[in-house]
Amino acid sequence: MTARYDAASAVALPGGLLALGGEGEVTLLQPGGALERLGALERWVYGLALSPRRDLLLAGDAAGSARVFRLADRSLRCELKRSAGISAAAFDPTGTWFAVAGDDGSIALARVADCTGVDRQLAVRQLGIPQRRMRSVAAGQAVLVGDGAGNVSAWSTATWSLAGRWSAHAGEVTALAALPDGGWVSGGLDHAVVAMSGVSSAPPRRIGQLRNFPWALRPSPDGMSVLSADAAGDLTLLPLGEGGAPATLLSERRPLYALAVAPGRPEVVVAGMTGRVLRVSLVQAEDRNASWPRATMLRESVMALAYSPDGRWLAEAGTDGTVALRDAEPGDAPPRRFEGLERQVHALVLTPEHLWAGGDDEALVRWPIHAGAAAAPLRIEEHAPIHSIAATPDARMSPDARAPERVVVVLRSRCRDRPHIGMIVL
Repeated sequence: MTARYDAASAVALPGGLLALGGEGEVTLLQPGGALERLGALERWVYGLALSPRRDLLLAGDAAGSARVFRLADRSLRCELKRSAGISAAAFDPTGTWFAVAGDDGSIALARVADCTGVDRQLAVRQLGIPQRRMRSVAAGQAVLVGDGAGNVSAWSTATWSLAGRWSAHAGEVTALAALPDGGWVSGGLDHAVVAMSGVSSAPPRRIGQLRNFPWALRPSPDGMSVLSADAAGDLTLLPLGEGGAPATLLSERRPLYALAVAPGRPEVVVAGMTGRVLRVSLVQAEDRNASWPRATMLRESVMALAYSPDGRWLAEAGTDGTVALRDAEPGDAPPRRFEGLERQVHALVLTPEHLWAGGDDEALVRWPIHAGAAAAPLRIEEHAPIHSIAATPDARMSPDARAPERVVVVLRSRCRDRPHIGMIVL
């Protein structure tokens, strides 16, 4: 006689057993068909996982309860209580930690020994943005998003609610940056650069018109101007104040894709299809312009540049997946190359402890910058190309290695009307 059992989840166990997640319980199905109750939970069990040593079973239910059971004697080892329902569960490869994912969009990490350590949390959020294709993201006092319809929107990272939305361009927003005063600056396919002040109620205003659309925008070190690297090959300085005129600092014959501002120094670096990384002084009285060979391969264009918060390191990424870290001052030291990506890299972020990168590999990768290029990276599969990455100010500047790093990621959705933006906290 075969008994009927309704299960929401299942996982195979040693000895031909099958663990079933049911309503308010975990049940073991014996090879002969008999059912044995392993332990009680509160509601339907959607998350089940077997430990790497195959001696523990993790179960998580819709009430937010996660319990670790010993399979040898069928006893409860420990319990973790979450505020939101649990829909997935997993052990890390060493069996030291387990993770549960909940309805609140977060993943909690806890020690297998006693179910503690939930202060270590990976928070993954998705904003409900109905606009068309997104390309640009920036993080300041809010998360800023530029979309394919020419709009810029600001989102609260506390509630993930829409704080404001402005029409900025006739066409796609191609570049976006947060300003020190809480405002923003954007560039679009209409070749315009538009700024929104964070200290006044005035609407966004155009501060310049470029020869082609900007690939990258950054505020100047003094916060009084904006720098633009565009598809015409121009590096342009655009004053934010009234009455100032844009000034072309550099004009290359090939597009400039990447731009980074040196922390604490009046200089920037730019690169693109040219065979060099160009350093440009922002002080007219000084002639500190210099260049050095790019770290990417000869056939690659440089798509992204980023300084470390202390200005010591400069990261570089290219169209063939090369990610490299070099001394920010030109010299003879060879760059350190990081393995893990093979296709075009669209974005880089450097925090005090890590280098983040993403692009057409459809994965967000993080390397420790102080452990050498051979250190194994953290890889988060996103299953869609990554357009842009931005670190919130606390992630960029915190000197505490234990402090959480908040990184905002824009993914290029395969469905035109279903874009995806998320925040990852490690």
